[in-house]
Amino acid sequence: MNERITTIIVCVNDRFTASKPSCARGGSVAIADKLECLIAERGLPLTVERLHCLGECALGPNLRLAPGGKFFHHVKLDELPAILDEIEKELSG
Repeated sequence: MNERITTIIVCVNDRFTASKPSCARGGSVAIADKLECLIAERGLPLTVERLHCLGECALGPNLRLAPGGKFFHHVKLDELPAILDEIEKELSG
């Protein structure tokens, strides 16, 4: 990754059609809330941006590191500390 990570984008899209997957139905709003708390606790120089579609609905909940960073798919609340550990390592490197 060339640019320093400044933002974690969380898809919070909730599709109108109940039969189609969406990140919000997978718990992405709670994921965004928890990320904000964990980032504050760790004092990381990151912001959480809630976006209404990352175009990967079937793989959600989805996160993307920005600018231009990697995607995380099928994210669960209990995975957030490990994801932040990975980001911290990237930031310190």
